[in-house]
Amino acid sequence: MDIRALRYFVETVGCASFTQAARKLFVTQSTVSKMIRQLEDEVSTPLLIRDGHTARPTDTGRIVYERGLHILGAMRQLNAEVRQAVELERGELEVGIPPMINLLFIPVVQCFRQRYPQIRLSLREGTG
Repeated sequence: MDIRALRYFVETVGCASFTQAARKLFVTQSTVSKMIRQLEDEVSTPLLIRDGHTARPTDTGRIVYERGLHILGAMRQLNAEVRQAVELERGELEVGIPPMINLLFIPVVQCFRQRYPQIRLSLREGTG
């Protein structure tokens, strides 16, 4: 199942209109219609009842809509988590350590630098 077709379908059901969905998705109405037809062909059943300028889901369409909302939400969450993980693997980290303990940190620093080569690590020795 094409994720873009699913997104177009969910947006169309949410708007109850191909035209409104197309505007929100920044594509043409014919593109939305074509993608939804492909989705319907793939599942071998109509997903929308087309009535003039409105579109409402069939019983099967309601199932696809509900699951689609969940899938698209999970995709957004996955993208956010990946972006967050990438951001954690880059940047700078400054660590303050007490005097005379810095030698104990050498193995830890080496391990950290191997695991996170994109992070610049600075150690500051001090008492306060």
